[in-house]
Amino acid sequence: MRDNLQLAKEANNNKTLKEKLDILMKIEGNMRGELLKNNYIYLKQKEGEGAVKIMEDRLKELGYPLAFNDINIYAWYKDSFCALFMLVFQEQFNWGEEDIVNVGKFALRYSSIMRLAFKHLVSTKIAFWAAPKLWHRNIDYGEVESYEINEANKYLIFRFKNWGLNPLVCLYIKGYLIGLFNLIGKNKVRAEETNCIFKGGSYHEYKISWE
Repeated sequence: MRDNLQLAKEANNNKTLKEKLDILMKIEGNMRGELLKNNYIYLKQKEGEGAVKIMEDRLKELGYPLAFNDINIYAWYKDSFCALFMLVFQEQFNWGEEDIVNVGKFALRYSSIMRLAFKHLVSTKIAFWAAPKLWHRNIDYGEVESYEINEANKYLIFRFKNWGLNPLVCLYIKGYLIGLFNLIGKNKVRAEETNCIFKGGSYHEYKISWE
């Protein structure tokens, strides 16, 4: 049986969008509905009311319908929907890398679940060590390793293991991490993916730095 990472890599090979999605939907793992709903909200703010209908129609055409009004923010949905959304955003609205990063920033900033959690994240060090637990508030598989922190040089490193969907989702997570450290008051936060399963790595690694 192919594992999740094998499926993600296979889906990333040269295939049609429908073929990619059919493979991605075999990945076992779930995410909270709030993240998906926030993706729709960002789409509406950026592209206008009609964009939501375009998105819903395209998801239905692809065989994976998910209407905005039907999403329960506390329910679990297949994590592959995150990749589906990013791929369709790119296809339908010609979004580039910066647009996808911004979706990730927005998803965190407007998350009621995460805002509640962040009441207790009063420092960089606490946020760093709390990240693995926070991950599982929204994603029920894979793991986040709080790998390195260097407050003197203003950077830290996270590793995401046994998880992966699509290179666009890598950008989404980059934005999500920037948003996380923006929320605890860090300025000019930057994130760089320094290791990636889609570039030969066995896990994803992100270096977060700030001023």
